[in-house]
This record gives sequence, structure tokens and C-alpha cells, in this order.
Amino acid sequence: MKYNFSERNLNPDFYHKTVQEIKTTITQGISSTLIGMPLCGMVTLCRYLATTDIAYFAYIDTQSLKHQGRNALFLSLYNELEGKDMQQASINAFEECKKRLRQLALFQDRIVILIGRLEYLNEELSQGLLADFKTLADISVGKIIFIGTSRLPLFQLSTAALVNANPSFMTDAIYFTPFQGNDFKKIFDFLPGNLKASRKNRETILKLSGGHMSLIWQLLKIDQIDNPLEDPIIKLHLETIYETYSTKQKLQLYKIATSKQVKDIDPFLLKVGLVKKINDHYELFTPLLKNYILTYAQTKLPKKERKLFSLLKKKVGKIVSKDEIFDTLWADNSEHATDWALNSLIYRLRKNPTLLNKGYVIENEKDEGYRMIKER
Repeated sequence: MKYNFSERNLNPDFYHKTVQEIKTTITQGISSTLIGMPLCGMVTLCRYLATTDIAYFAYIDTQSLKHQGRNALFLSLYNELEGKDMQQASINAFEECKKRLRQLALFQDRIVILIGRLEYLNEELSQGLLADFKTLADISVGKIIFIGTSRLPLFQLSTAALVNANPSFMTDAIYFTPFQGNDFKKIFDFLPGNLKASRKNRETILKLSGGHMSLIWQLLKIDQIDNPLEDPIIKLHLETIYETYSTKQKLQLYKIATSKQVKDIDPFLLKVGLVKKINDHYELFTPLLKNYILTYAQTKLPKKERKLFSLLKKKVGKIVSKDEIFDTLWADNSEHATDWALNSLIYRLRKNPTLLNKGYVIENEKDEGYRMIKER
């Protein structure tokens, strides 16, 4: 389909390096995943791609289909493939997509199906959706290509999805980093008139946003940018970014925020632009994330978490039974000693930077209890 999104007004050389990388995978007939930070601008890039002549595109943003299920997804895809029999498609959309793709493959050199925000399809992916995508791609191998966007690699989103489909399908990664330099200027020129900013404010917004698309938009909307963390939407964006990543990755982010030395930085953090290497040290992509971590990433353990940490630490490497934990933490309030309460406590303790900074990890031994280990 030839799309008429407003992103068509972005310059032909917009985000040139990544667009060329995507174009190469399309030419080679390789399905892949575009990976970047949450809300960083991958949707903008996909919508831009869909307006180009690189291939015949069908674009699905799964945000609009969240929780609607497999048939709704393929019904939407059938519509984007310019299918005409929507009534028949409503009965079995997947089969109609297969028929439509066979037709398109007769006269299109490349057919690219863009699936935005794969993380919204996590449940469906685990139930075989990726295998369905592979079935569609196999209708004309090398001609029908899937490109999804995700905040994490596919094997982290759903191992089951890869096992059910093909361990290599869509696992080629293209990394998306925040907008910088000329691309940042193009994004500003692309924004609606009511969101334009002075040149002075542009420099401030680039520094504060780090080129992250959603942060750019929100910084332009707020009246004062002296204290951006007071804006609840900006705080929510930063929380979403921080909480996306693993315990080990958050530990490295916390160390960078507190100006501590980081050895063996996780290369993924560099590839998505969350961390930048400046000379011989690392910095977070925006000072806002640093301020968020220092302000809101809790460092002092509350009373119950402190008690649980102390109990597990005394027996590092050994299993501590649930009964012992209940007796220690809820001795005077046994009616509150529930699995739900303990699970919530473990969850909070695992996230606490105090635990992360000390290199401790809590393992769950099913039906027995918990064990704390020290990884370094």
C-alpha cells in the first residue's frame, strides 16, 4: 500500500544510515527486528519507511490492536494489504492474508510487513504468532519480509515464539538510537507548528531529551523546562525506560548515574543509545534519566525489605524456606503472612538499587523458598 502519513515530509536522507541498513535487509530478503528504547521514535521511522518506494508496505501498529487477539491482527493486515473481501476475512483472516499475499507476490518485487511494538503481542507470540508470520513469509521466500519493532530482542520477549517458528526468523537485529544532529533538526521541522521552539530552546531540548522522540514531544508541551521531572508524563517515560531492562543492566545504569566505574558494560545499552561512551567513561543518554535514577530509584531499604535482606544474606547460597521468612517477618501479624505479600516483597527487594549495587541476586526455588547469591 502507498501510505500518505505526514512522515512523508521528512527529507529523503532522514535517518540515512539505519534506513540504508533496513533497505539492505529488504534487498536480501531477510526478516528482522528493529530494536530501540521504549517510545524513542521507531514508530516515526516505520511510518516514514511506509511512505517510500523501497517496497510494497503493509504497516500495523499493534498499540491499536492490544488485547484484541490473533484474528483481529490478521484482519487488520488483510485490510493493509488492500484485500477486498473483508466479510470473508472476518471469518478466517489468516487464510485470506495468505491468498492476498500470493496475489501480490505475482507482481511486487518486495513485500514488507511492518509490525510496530511487538511487545504488545507477547502473549500471542508465545502461542504461535511468530510461526504464523513465518508461514506468510514462506509463501514467497525472500520476497515477503517481516520487520518488527521491539524494545528487547525477540529471544527476551518470547523464547517459546522462536522455538515454535524458527530460531533464526526475525532475529537479525537493527538497532535504533535516539535522533541526533541533522536528524534531530529534521524532527523539529516535521513537528506541528504549535510545537515549534526557538533555536535556544532546541538546544536545551536536545540536551534534555537526548534525541528521544517522546521526551522531545513532552518537553515541547510543558510550560517550564527548568524542572522537567515535575511533569508526570516525563517521569512516566523515564520510569518506562528504566524498568524495561534487566537487573544487571539497571545496576550498570545506577552505577553510571552515581559516577561509579563500570567494567564490562553491557553492549546492548550502547547499541540502543541508552549509554554513551565519552572518552574513557560512560554517560546516560540524557541527564533526565540520571536525575530520575538518583531521585526515584530507591536506595534505602524499608523495614521489611531490610529484614528480608538480612535474613537471606546470613544464609547466602542456601535456601531459606518460606516458613522461616514468614516467622521472621510476620511473627506478630501472621494473618498477613501470605504468598502474595511475600511475592510483592521479593519483587520490591529485587528492584532496589541497594541490592543491585552490592551484586546480590535472589533466586526462587519453587515450593521451597528463596536463595540469595552474590554474583561478584
